[in-house]
Amino acid sequence: MKVDESELEEIAKQESEKTGISTAKLIKYYKDTNRIDVLLEEKLLVFLKRTTRQMKLMPTKKLKRKRIKKNDE
Repeated sequence: MKVDESELEEIAKQESEKTGISTAKLIKYYKDTNRIDVLLEEKLLVFLKRTTRQMKLMPTKKLKRKRIKKNDE
């Protein structure tokens, strides 16, 4: 997994519209300040959230099981 140059350009373009700073300056800034690493982390988190199966736990059921075991002892 990596951040492509095209992704970096797209992000810089969006930020450029908001801030008025040129896209080229933003891309240079991102590269100089290791912003690519932050973008990679964000991309990884999105991937993990999308591909990880979520489980719902019912704390009351677990609690009841513990009470039953304690009563059996």
